[in-house]
Amino acid sequence: MLQKLSIRHQFATIGLFGITMAAAALAISLLGAYRLELADRKAEVRTLVNNAVAIASSFARLVKYGAMPKDRAQAIALEIIGATRFDHGNYYFVDDKDGTIIQHAKKSMLGKNRLDSKDAYGHYIIRPMLEGALAGHPVFNEYYISKANGKKPLEKISYMAKVPGWDWVIGTGVYVSEIHAALWENITRIAEIFVPVFLFFLLAMYFIQRNIAAILRAMTGAMTRLSKGDTTTPVPYVERNDEIGGMARAVEVFKAAGIEKGQLEAEAREAREAREAEAARAAAERDQAARDLALVVDSLATGLENLAAGRISFRLTTAFANGYERLRTDFNAAMDHLQEL
Repeated sequence: MLQKLSIRHQFATIGLFGITMAAAALAISLLGAYRLELADRKAEVRTLVNNAVAIASSFARLVKYGAMPKDRAQAIALEIIGATRFDHGNYYFVDDKDGTIIQHAKKSMLGKNRLDSKDAYGHYIIRPMLEGALAGHPVFNEYYISKANGKKPLEKISYMAKVPGWDWVIGTGVYVSEIHAALWENITRIAEIFVPVFLFFLLAMYFIQRNIAAILRAMTGAMTRLSKGDTTTPVPYVERNDEIGGMARAVEVFKAAGIEKGQLEAEAREAREAREAEAARAAAERDQAARDLALVVDSLATGLENLAAGRISFRLTTAFANGYERLRTDFNAAMDHLQEL
């Protein structure tokens, strides 16, 4: 398919493919980063809940061993847990086994039973977590609820665990918007690095294809003038050590052959004047040489025109005369090298 495109369009296709692959890799990387961030946040929430349960459990043990009255111990535990803030204002909430709130950042929520409460989208708020915690298998739950100081419902992932010895279930959660904010921070940081790299890549591709197109135009122009008999035309890029240089040196051989042809014609004219008997044979040789050279000129010109148009799969298939067969071989070899790039 690429063989049917010009050099410019081939480079554009390669550049687009490279950018697409890089974007896909970046998207996969960001998705992985989001999943890791989500897993880390869940682990953090679980740890926070376990810490709060440990605080309440320590007071439950004081009650168990008679070191403190139960009402006093529970009041102090609720005060400590209720005053705790983390992650820019996040908080703990405590419910009893029936789903009645006994500690919450919104004091208006105290005493309310939310076992059957649902968010605006029909999701249970605490029922799955409460049932899981009481059964000894704490689970995460996703629902929508506003922050303590806000009104707009936001997606939240919460976790609850039971306090052994008391009918308490303590929970907390993380707002998904905070995870998204961390993700966008990563995207911004990555973009600051990769956008300049992408721009440099595009500029490099543009200048490379522009340089190659200019080289091929110069080679085609030289071949066209040589095919018209202008043997004074200089062949560009013969000093290069790459495939372009090999092609230019092949054209230089063609130029030398053209000059040699002119010299042969002059010598033939002198020979014709000197020896009439050799005139027919000399004329036949000149005609044959002219036909061979015309085939070489037309074939090489056609080859360079195809190359300039981006058809790097083109090959010279018609055999040249023995004196010029090397030109065809060198041209085809140069095209092979270009196609491998």
